[in-house]
Amino acid sequence: MGRGSDISIDDVRIEPIYNDIVERSLGKHITPFSDITGDGLPDLVLQEYPPPGNHYMPFIVRILSIKNGSVFEYEPIEAGGEVYYFVDFNKDGVLEFVNTDSESNFVYSEDGMPISDSVWHLEKDQNKYIRTSNK
Repeated sequence: MGRGSDISIDDVRIEPIYNDIVERSLGKHITPFSDITGDGLPDLVLQEYPPPGNHYMPFIVRILSIKNGSVFEYEPIEAGGEVYYFVDFNKDGVLEFVNTDSESNFVYSEDGMPISDSVWHLEKDQNKYIRTSNK
């Protein structure tokens, strides 16, 4: 999904990203099976790294959750750079994914949500994370 047919599964590295991710509004590191989606159930967040030497490809963030007793994967998020974390901007219990280090440039909506191409919010009715600039 999103990688192209010329890349084999052997070229891709997938691993949990919890050591790198901090949930900033609580000031703590996300741990495996933290509740990211706000449904009270554990979620698993994985990062799919581009093949070695392919620095211009985005990395893919995959969020797996439990829905109706089965494992469910939300639509993957294509991100880049080295700064990424989760934060609950509007305090609704759903953590937004942020892919920038310049929060000072955000413009915020009335509910506290930044409107940015660098912030993704879970749209539960669509079962995917979308950029807040597209809401």
